[in-house]
Amino acid sequence: MTTNAPPPAMEGKAPSPAVEPRTGQMRCDFLHSLLDHIPDRIYFKDRQGRFVLVSKSEALYLGASDPAEVLGKTDFSFFDPELAQAAFDDEQVVMRTGTAITGKVEEKLLLDGRTGWALVAKIPMRDEAGEIIGTCGISKDITRLRETQDSLHEALSAVASQKTQLSKSLTDLHQAHQELKTAQEQLIDFQKLQGLARLSFGVAHEIRNPLATIELGLSFLANQPAIMVDESSSVAVQGMAEAIRRVEIVLRALMDGATATGITLKPGEAAEIVRQAADRIKITPQTA
Repeated sequence: MTTNAPPPAMEGKAPSPAVEPRTGQMRCDFLHSLLDHIPDRIYFKDRQGRFVLVSKSEALYLGASDPAEVLGKTDFSFFDPELAQAAFDDEQVVMRTGTAITGKVEEKLLLDGRTGWALVAKIPMRDEAGEIIGTCGISKDITRLRETQDSLHEALSAVASQKTQLSKSLTDLHQAHQELKTAQEQLIDFQKLQGLARLSFGVAHEIRNPLATIELGLSFLANQPAIMVDESSSVAVQGMAEAIRRVEIVLRALMDGATATGITLKPGEAAEIVRQAADRIKITPQTA
């Protein structure tokens, strides 16, 4: 279905006096239809802040079943006194300066305990003479948007906190890896040392067996008067006995170092054992 445009002769002409009342009624009908169906909350107030016209959405928001129940009342009848006073002060500034307030975010706290957020515009209203006679307010409910923003902020904070925890965990993991690596290296050194201790013990044990036989033979020679009566033979036997004693000290040090502590030697102890043993068996050169 198409709508015919008005004849060209009617365009740009002011309505006749007979049409004026009808046009005014149409405007009134348009306004009331708008106020009945628009989801945004709209109100008109006089200079004292009393509601003179409200949209159905505004009336429902204020807890009224019909817009007529709101007329003649102020924000102090519906809102927390502090918020109502702030809204009243804004409207007084708008009427005093003639400048609209737009894009303002307000927190709403109704007397029944409901809370919410709105994007508000407050506009000065003028009569035919241009005098300011009140205000018009338009509130777009952004409670869900604000709750979404708050939830997103909490989520971002949680992500930041988890990122911090993850960074700390990675640092702890790196430290644990380094400690594990150090422990592994120490274990390898210990295993090497343990093998060296076993080798030292085995070598010392193998040397002590024939050394005991040699020591037994020297003891036999030392008890033979026919041999010991000869001075050179006696000196030789005594020198051999002293050498065996020194070797015995070295072997005892090696075996003690391998077994006394349950083979818990640290790197460097084997060399220290040998050094101490060498110090104990140093032979002072004898002059002939």
